[in-house]
Amino acid sequence: MVIVVVLAGALGAILGSLAACLGYRLPRGISPWGRSFCPACKQVLGPVDLIPILGYFFTKRHCRYCKVKISPIYLMPEITLAFLSALLMFLLGPTPLYFLYMVLLTVTAIAAVSDLGTEIIPDSLILSLILFALPFILWTKSIPVWFALLGAITGVAAMLLPGLLTKKYPGGGDIKLTGAIGFYLGPFGVACVVLLAAVTGLIGQGYKGKREFAFAPYLYVGVIGTVFISLSGLIN
Repeated sequence: MVIVVVLAGALGAILGSLAACLGYRLPRGISPWGRSFCPACKQVLGPVDLIPILGYFFTKRHCRYCKVKISPIYLMPEITLAFLSALLMFLLGPTPLYFLYMVLLTVTAIAAVSDLGTEIIPDSLILSLILFALPFILWTKSIPVWFALLGAITGVAAMLLPGLLTKKYPGGGDIKLTGAIGFYLGPFGVACVVLLAAVTGLIGQGYKGKREFAFAPYLYVGVIGTVFISLSGLIN
């Protein structure tokens, strides 16, 4: 079991590296298939640069070619997904639910990186979340279709209703992403996600007095918290 958990952690780090890459490329219209390169000097990266987590420290947090500092934004998905993948494998084993949660966490991590860098959440991410969930829902029948749909509706409503009172609405990408999250976690789960995201968003940004800020990173935090609250049995 220890070996399986370690391998799951390595898989999570690789998925985190993928999340950082796609989070940079997708909102900028760059093909996801090309070789990785430095955003500053466009130099193609070597094997050492591409080692998840360790590569960041091997290169002393700077591009080896142009010496520009590498943003920690691209490190955080690698660390968080490595830890989460190992922990979920320990708790769930190689079950369909493990893979479902990892898809959800990986895609929301991509959205977080994308939103932080460009304030854009590509529609392709929302579509991919739904398409990945459908086989799980239809084949395993562990989540009723009506429950998933109700979760999506609840997610959208939870983002829109406060705007009816304040006349200040979140971005369309945030609304659609939350709806897709609800497709996975159901109405109670997505409500928990929005609550956790709102609280952490207020803590993280409220003191700055900013009216607009990237909300997807806080949705990512909310998803992480809700997944483990759900596993504890506190919500279903």
